[in-house]
Amino acid sequence: MKHQILVVDDDMTTRTLLSALLKSNGYEVRVAEGGTQALDACNAQLPDLVLLDLFMPDMSGHDVAAQLKSNSDSKHTPIIMLTGSDDQSEIAKAHENGACDYVIKPFEAMELLDKIKRAMA
Repeated sequence: MKHQILVVDDDMTTRTLLSALLKSNGYEVRVAEGGTQALDACNAQLPDLVLLDLFMPDMSGHDVAAQLKSNSDSKHTPIIMLTGSDDQSEIAKAHENGACDYVIKPFEAMELLDKIKRAMA
C-alpha cells in the first residue's frame, strides 16, 4: 500500500514540483493550497504525513500543526515543515507545535525524501 502525503503550500509551482517528486518515488499525493484546506483534507482522510508550508495567507503552518496535534485523530501524524525561513526561532516554534522535522527551501530532493522516510518509519 502506498503511503499518502498531503502537500500544503500556497505556491502552485511548489505544490506541482513536490507532487511530481513524491509520485515518482512511489507516494500517493494530495494537495492543499492553505491551512483551512489542509485541515479539511485531514478531517476527510488522514494522510500518513503532512508536508506543511510555514507562511500561508489564510493561516500559518504553526497554527495548522498545532490544530492537527491537538486532535486525537491526527496527533500522531508526522508533520514536516517546509519553508524558506532559516530563522532559529521559527524552527523552534515549529518543533513546539509538533513538527518532527524542518526543511528549508530550496531543498535537495534526496534530503527531503530521506526525512520523509525517517518520519514515517
